Parts: sequence; C-alpha cells; structure tokens
Amino acid sequence: MLILGDVFPDFHAKTNEGDINLHNYIGNSWLILFSHPHDFTPVCTTELARAAQLAREFQKRNVKMLALSCNDTEMHNAWIKDIVAFGKLDATKPFPYPIIDDKARIISYKLGMIDQHEVDSAGMPLSARAVCQI
Repeated sequence: MLILGDVFPDFHAKTNEGDINLHNYIGNSWLILFSHPHDFTPVCTTELARAAQLAREFQKRNVKMLALSCNDTEMHNAWIKDIVAFGKLDATKPFPYPIIDDKARIISYKLGMIDQHEVDSAGMPLSARAVCQI
C-alpha cells in the first residue's frame, strides 16, 4: 500500500509506443496513470477518448499521461483507432499518451490496480478502473 510521501514504485513496461521506465518517463513532470479493465469496452473507450481530448490541458500543467490495460500492445494499437474515431480526434496526429501492455497483470498487481472479482475468459483478474496522480 502506498502512503502519502512514499516514492511511487518504479517499473519497466512495454507500451504501444515502445518500452518505458516509469521514473524516466515522468522526468520532472507530474503524471496521471489510469488503468482500465479491457480494450474496446464502451466505458473505457469513452474515458480514454476524453482523456485524449484533454491532453493539451494536461500538457500545459506539466502532467504526462499514461494508461494501462490488461491487453497487449497489438490490441492497444487497434483500440487507439477506435478511441480516435469515437473521440473525433485528428487521426493524422500521434495519440497523445502511451498505453501499457499489462497482459500478465504484473503492474496491476504491483500497484494494487486489480479487481479479484472481475475476471477474463481465462479466469485471470482484470485491471481495475483506477487513477493514480503522481
């Protein structure tokens, strides 16, 4: 459990934009990390589209954005096309934030962003809908 004042756990992750190290990715910025249970679900798509629409506002405030879902990068890249279409975003511009591949749920478990009662077709718990501000 994280306590106010703790250093947020560092981790390496594969994203749709390539590999990242969290602390290096953050740099001297703030970070908002939001997790979602599954790609292509209507609520998750709506939330990620709205976050993408607000990306400039976060950027103005020196806040980097990072999403996490329990699917792989191939699925994330397909989902991003759906998010862009739903959010009426400019498809010629890069998507404004990476999405972590957490198919094995390693990061979700590490950060306590897991829902033990919500499972996928293989019986694995899904990442919970959660937000961390760092």
